[in-house]
Amino acid sequence: MVGFRSTAKVVTVTASTLAPTAAQSDCTFLLDRAGGIAVTLPTPASGLEYTFIILTAPTTTSTITSTSNGTDAANITYGPCYSGAGDAAANAAAEDVFSFILNSAVTGARVHYICDGTNWYIQGGATLAASITVA
Repeated sequence: MVGFRSTAKVVTVTASTLAPTAAQSDCTFLLDRAGGIAVTLPTPASGLEYTFIILTAPTTTSTITSTSNGTDAANITYGPCYSGAGDAAANAAAEDVFSFILNSAVTGARVHYICDGTNWYIQGGATLAASITVA
């Protein structure tokens, strides 16, 4: 019998800002701050991969911003996200900011990012309708 072994790293975030590094690729970040967290992704590089999961429901919107050079927002995020009864809530097509909406996103809402070196591709989901957006 072959067992399952996870090598993923899990990081609980309680600060108001987060800038994941390339060395933190393959990390799962548990967002544990009611006051919201502003995440800025690093400069795109092939193989970078991050997962963000709401641990504490935000009373202030938490955002994840994709950048082209590590500082300036760029419309380089693509992919589907679902909320509510499986309805497409936010289809990213050349977007740059993913949001977990205040007083709506609940524990377990999540989004996964993976990079091809130029663009970020996402897949996410949340329990309640209108609790996530991409713009």
